[in-house]
Amino acid sequence: MANTNRALQIELPDGWEDQTVHFFMGPEESGMQHTLTVMVDPAPDTRDLAEYSERYTPRWVEALPNSELLSDQPQQLEGGSSCWSVVCKSIPAERQILLHKRWYLLVNKTGFICTASFTKRTIKTIGVDVERTVAGLAAAAR
Repeated sequence: MANTNRALQIELPDGWEDQTVHFFMGPEESGMQHTLTVMVDPAPDTRDLAEYSERYTPRWVEALPNSELLSDQPQQLEGGSSCWSVVCKSIPAERQILLHKRWYLLVNKTGFICTASFTKRTIKTIGVDVERTVAGLAAAAR
């Protein structure tokens, strides 16, 4: 697995806050470019995974075209970390069905929202690798 680029360091003026979003480009397969987006929340205002998910999931699902919520539940990641997992389906105009998965993690005092999209086929292949990456993030953040 490749390491990430950690070369960027910026001194921010007073009143500014780092709200870093990491974007990782994966393989192109089954007609789509796979990506993983990781949003870092440096100060989540809850320590409850269900509550954390409920704050962000409805707006996320509503923003997806022709979307349907398929699952919304706690999950144990490889390595033992707990997260909240949400899967929904969307059908963009004249395109194939897409499956979107989101993992909400609260590790120490930091929240992470990891999001990826797949086809029906690639959620079972590339999705396994992405989930391992999310589990690795959880382990590294402990």
